Amino acid sequence: MKKIAKKILACGLISIFLATNIAAMFVSASTTNEFGQIEYTYEEDEKCKKETKGKEEYGNVATGITCDEKDLKDKMNKDVAAKNAEDEKEADCKQAGLSEFGSSLSCSGLANARNKKREEECQEKYKTSCAVHTDQVRSASGQNFKLPLDFLSLKTKDSDGKLKQQGKSIFVNKDYAQYGVLIGTLLRVIDIMILVIGSVALLTLVVAGIFMIANHGDEAWVTKGKGMMLYSILGLLFAFLAFALVNIITSITS
Repeated sequence: MKKIAKKILACGLISIFLATNIAAMFVSASTTNEFGQIEYTYEEDEKCKKETKGKEEYGNVATGITCDEKDLKDKMNKDVAAKNAEDEKEADCKQAGLSEFGSSLSCSGLANARNKKREEECQEKYKTSCAVHTDQVRSASGQNFKLPLDFLSLKTKDSDGKLKQQGKSIFVNKDYAQYGVLIGTLLRVIDIMILVIGSVALLTLVVAGIFMIANHGDEAWVTKGKGMMLYSILGLLFAFLAFALVNIITSITS
């Protein structure tokens, strides 16, 4: 059992090592200046100038632009594209409103008009609201029976009654996929290690207590029990430190 306790300590050290390295990755990947802006190196600026040189979306600048200027241009281009997409959507809604209701409507007005029309049709056809009718149909076919919580994927219902994904982490309820394959995998490994360390350490602490109580005057038993307890407690301490680091990392970056 003493060997197991030593392995717990080793696992705890590994988990804290992984957590600190992940934290270092996030810090190095997001170095900012006093104004909260990303600081680019000379090499990065030269790369940005080379990438943007002569490209239409950056104003056909002959010498290229710096990374800061590229970020600003990208944001402006993105905002313009979003505005154009929104204007196009509104134009389609106005056209649909003219064809369906004889008047030009915004997208929100068109949605409200369609919902109102649908409700009127349900009242006329089924003598009840569309939501009540749909619920009656589902109840009759047995479709309304659903598990309140899927513990394997941590799915819950959102405000619309649809299932949504909350996360896949055992402890911090985060979806680690957003951090990429490498960091996401490491965070999941830390989660599993913390779970295993906690479970095994509890067992070794109990066994260590038995060794110390039922020693029959044998000092070797007491020494063995103290060693097991020390390694288990240290392993738990490092595991909890790793757990705290993972929480801090995911809360800051989410």
